[in-house]
Amino acid sequence: MRRIENYLTLIGKLRNAEHFDLLENIVEHIRGLRIKPEALEPVWNRFCRVFEQEDAIYKRDAGNVETRQIRQSHEKRKIAFMAFKRRIEWATYDEDDTPREAGILLSELLDKYAEVRTAPMTEVSALLFNLIRDSARSRYAGAVNILDMEAMIHRMERENEAFKVIYTERTRHLEEIKNRGNMRTIRRQVDAAAADFTNAVNVFYQANEMTSPLDREAKDILEDIITFFNSYIHQYEVIYSRRNPQYRPGKVHAGGSGESSQSPCFIDTAQDVQETTPITPSAPSPLSPVATEGILRLYEPADFVAEDASPPAFALSG
Repeated sequence: MRRIENYLTLIGKLRNAEHFDLLENIVEHIRGLRIKPEALEPVWNRFCRVFEQEDAIYKRDAGNVETRQIRQSHEKRKIAFMAFKRRIEWATYDEDDTPREAGILLSELLDKYAEVRTAPMTEVSALLFNLIRDSARSRYAGAVNILDMEAMIHRMERENEAFKVIYTERTRHLEEIKNRGNMRTIRRQVDAAAADFTNAVNVFYQANEMTSPLDREAKDILEDIITFFNSYIHQYEVIYSRRNPQYRPGKVHAGGSGESSQSPCFIDTAQDVQETTPITPSAPSPLSPVATEGILRLYEPADFVAEDASPPAFALSG
């Protein structure tokens, strides 16, 4: 009988990037499906909510796109400043007295802001703001006009403001997520939620197989989830086994059928995420409270019977 294999055996051994990639691909695939039976939705929704937190934390820890945007924006304003600086330097060598004198006067202004090229990003913001403000003062405004540098000053102002917008947004974003924890803490929460979900998928699939008549739509959806989950688990087992030859991947097939050398993914989420409970005929695996609640919703109250009575017919709701 098909089931999701080896999740807990593997997941704790993966690097952060591998852990995130594995679950991101699985989540994106399942989001494109119509979850059935409906009793599975609460477990799935909880898994998605917790994974979104890992998404935010992983991107922060990995150095995300915003960091590159800040560097690029900072480089643009430095280039704008250098264009302004070079124009003044060239003017000091002009053969015409008027632009040369304007260049000499503006060089006096530049000397006050020589640190723009080497100062930290946050200090550059203040330096450029003051430079732009001073260039508009009466002492320097005429020289700026003579050298026709208004467009260069507007360019510096535009690039400086663009940088401040990106930097402020990133600062706000980091403040929002810094209290969500780090990858080590969020991974435990994600793994618990994912294990709850795989547990529920396995149980619902087995229950549906014992149903008469069988819910064909639910079977197809659950098999799709199981197949996709197992294909990625197998892929990362191979990746990890290459890094650690002592690790022996379980015998997982793309369709999820067959036996595994590892314990299947049935856990009690009240325990540590890394603790698995093997399933044997004499010791049934305990279900988490969420999965148990979902299974109970598949029964009507009148369906429960005494232990010595004949079991009722099992039917999926929805």
